[in-house]
Amino acid sequence: MKKYLFLYLLLSAFPCLLYAESGVAVATVYSDINYGGTSASLPVGKYNLTALSSYGVSNDDISSLTVTAGFKLTIYENDEFLGDSVSFTSDASFVGDDWNDRCSSIIISAWGTTGLSGIYKLQNRNSGLYMDINNNSTDNNANVVVYSDEGADLSQFFELIEDQNGVYAIKNLNSGKVLDITDASTENSAVVQQYDDYGSENQRFILYSTGDGYYQLVARHCGKVVEIPSSSTDLGEWLKTWTNNGTYTQQWLLISFVCSTIRPYTLSLSGEGIVCSAGGAAYLQLYVSKGLTYQLYKDGEAYGTAQLCEQSETATFTVTEAGTYTAYAYEADKPVCEAVAMSGAPVVTEVSAPTITMSPSTYALTIYQKRSFTANYDVTWTDTATDAIVAESTVTSYKVKYPTVGTYRVTAALAAPNEACTSYVEHHISNPVPELCADEGEEQ
Repeated sequence: MKKYLFLYLLLSAFPCLLYAESGVAVATVYSDINYGGTSASLPVGKYNLTALSSYGVSNDDISSLTVTAGFKLTIYENDEFLGDSVSFTSDASFVGDDWNDRCSSIIISAWGTTGLSGIYKLQNRNSGLYMDINNNSTDNNANVVVYSDEGADLSQFFELIEDQNGVYAIKNLNSGKVLDITDASTENSAVVQQYDDYGSENQRFILYSTGDGYYQLVARHCGKVVEIPSSSTDLGEWLKTWTNNGTYTQQWLLISFVCSTIRPYTLSLSGEGIVCSAGGAAYLQLYVSKGLTYQLYKDGEAYGTAQLCEQSETATFTVTEAGTYTAYAYEADKPVCEAVAMSGAPVVTEVSAPTITMSPSTYALTIYQKRSFTANYDVTWTDTATDAIVAESTVTSYKVKYPTVGTYRVTAALAAPNEACTSYVEHHISNPVPELCADEGEEQ
């Protein structure tokens, strides 16, 4: 009981402990105009007359003040936040005749632009580069950097979630982690990283409008702003904090995307295959839900054109090039920000088409294209001879006569997939044809 009585007496004797928050000062009040006379620097908090007195501020003795961008200082004419009041969100070299020497209590609070909750890309005004997470990491302590626009890469999308009064958590959509000032540092050059959201003040940012479409990200716990150090325009530059100096490197454009949630579509790209260098194709399949637009990518680049799925269906992609394939799907009215890579990465490999080299003389030859399956896919025959007399060309055979002795190469190129490309070419020598004899003097 004595312990609680002591605590009560302590709080009664020093009521300022009930009001003032710990932290970095974000406002300063002065007894004279033009920031003169005695002064007191105050962090965010509520200050009744007793609390102000503990900071050396006399009753009815404030004539000028400074306020860090992103915060608001409200003066009350009476103690305990009663009576008329006036608020300031920027410096005032003179509070005005109506409020000069008329202050008995003060509230200092964070004060940003409200109503900005949503999904954005953040583009730096000075460099034109975009806020990103280093190496698309999903780990705690990964640095927040700037990089060139990477389109649908979710590592460049951030969700602004408002707490109140223009104070936001800024969550990366790829990692699900929020922007965080490392070690809750209040110093210049503190590193901006991503971390699990614990709701701490070094994980909250005040969105302060510059008045011309850009915003500053003011760290809630210390009043410093997020910037690209030294106005750098280099890719991969780490973001850090610095005292607000109003430069463009401390300002950000919010590029909004019309989407409320990002969800991974449970679709799977499947299939694999082998294509021949001289022809052939492989088939990949993707189940697509109604209303989604889908796009196939090869080695990270768009392959073919995007398609809208009007009914739930299995889309089949015919590919003719070797590579690693993925697919993306997104809602037509929620463009690139909802593009999510499908699971699986089918690989299509390439093999050489079958060939055979032969030494014909005066005989007519029949060349067969052998295969390990029965379907009669089209075959394109290629012959290096310029004077060959072709008697017949089908999907399985090539009948030809050569007027002169020589060595020729004949290739059978499949025009459709042949699974493992196990077909091969062989030749058959028919009966001699005297009228197509070799040059005189050469052995028959």
